[in-house]
Amino acid sequence: MSTNIFLDDFMNQNRVSQEHKKFVRLSENILDINPIPIYIKSNFKEVEEFNTEFNILILDLTKEQIYVEENQDPSKDFGIFTSKNAYVPGNNFLQMNNMYVDKIRQYIMDGINEMISVIYNHQGDFRYTITNSWIQKYKQGNFLSPHNHIASTHSDFHKVFSVAYYIDDGDPDVSQTYSGCITFVYQNQLVHIRPTSGTLLIWEDYLIHLVNPFFSQSNKERFMLSANINVELLPVLATK
Repeated sequence: MSTNIFLDDFMNQNRVSQEHKKFVRLSENILDINPIPIYIKSNFKEVEEFNTEFNILILDLTKEQIYVEENQDPSKDFGIFTSKNAYVPGNNFLQMNNMYVDKIRQYIMDGINEMISVIYNHQGDFRYTITNSWIQKYKQGNFLSPHNHIASTHSDFHKVFSVAYYIDDGDPDVSQTYSGCITFVYQNQLVHIRPTSGTLLIWEDYLIHLVNPFFSQSNKERFMLSANINVELLPVLATK
């Protein structure tokens, strides 16, 4: 039987269960969930500005480029995932020329820098490429089935990170146990995070995850930004 663990209490330093004791905080923002590290940071000061500005920026996009339910994932053409399991094609949001996009991109790169420094003890420079990025909204009942974003470019010097930033959590109905949760799957263990507005999550792309059906208690929409970022670790030059 799989283990279900909520990280909310651990993240907020409230009551910590016996299951939480297997986790290790590697740094202020990186949690090792035995043994997978996840970067978790919340409450950036520009949360409201991001929400306002990004809602303006998406006015130039079509519904098909924003709403999860408008596009059927072509790899999910059977079973229970046909009606609502969908995806948003990359709309290259992080490439937009905008001061707030620049700011959230910098926050993301700060998080990746912390990941490669803490996890891989890499103290040198790195070069990154935004493979794809997309901004999206979830309506009532939208979900994504288990998947990962694994890429072919992996080595000791190439890493790929997946990113989720929650612009507006959509006021999830917490009376429905998993509503609003992103769930990570590893070694017969389900680790749930219910992000609030302003939460940034970063993890390596091989980690399987899913989005539980989203339901809002005030009929709002969830609004978020996702990306995959390829990182090349540059060798540290010896000093004389």
